[in-house]
Amino acid sequence: TEIELISEARRVDLAAREADIGVRAGRSTSPVLIDKPIGSVATGLFASAAYLSKRLPSRALRSGEYAAQDFVVEDVARGPGPSQWLIARGASRFPVRSNSYEARIHAAKRGMGLVMLGLASGPEHPQLERVELDQPLPSLQFFITMHKDLRKVPRVRGVAEAFQQVVGEYMKKQGDVAQRSLSRSRSRRS
Repeated sequence: TEIELISEARRVDLAAREADIGVRAGRSTSPVLIDKPIGSVATGLFASAAYLSKRLPSRALRSGEYAAQDFVVEDVARGPGPSQWLIARGASRFPVRSNSYEARIHAAKRGMGLVMLGLASGPEHPQLERVELDQPLPSLQFFITMHKDLRKVPRVRGVAEAFQQVVGEYMKKQGDVAQRSLSRSRSRRS
């Protein structure tokens, strides 16, 4: 058995069989594809200490303050999603837009704005600090998507099951991070 894994920012056409499986934030609209939910990622806004010292010293973002901040995002024109959530709260400054996760993190570390990350990813980037929000960001629901004809192919099922296991481990880590964060915020209030 040979498995080739390719990570791409572009959305491959699974219906046309450009790939066997896709991991996507959002359901497919194609009638020939099936989606299996694999988990939901809780998110938060993070920024470098330099950005926060200069632009958001309170390290807390409240309603009415979004317009004054810079955001590092994937694409504001992509439709419903995190960027639209920011826009609905008044965000209008998007100096860095990239479909590369690594580029967005690098830009945030360089002080170019606030970036959205999964909560469990925060500890992997100690140069970034989590910003307190008055309303939580929406969670991102992820799905394994594949062509209906491939769902019973053993190698495709095996890869799908492996992804589910990895995502399950991430979800556990995410829960641990959220619990530690909740404990810290309770101890600060005491």
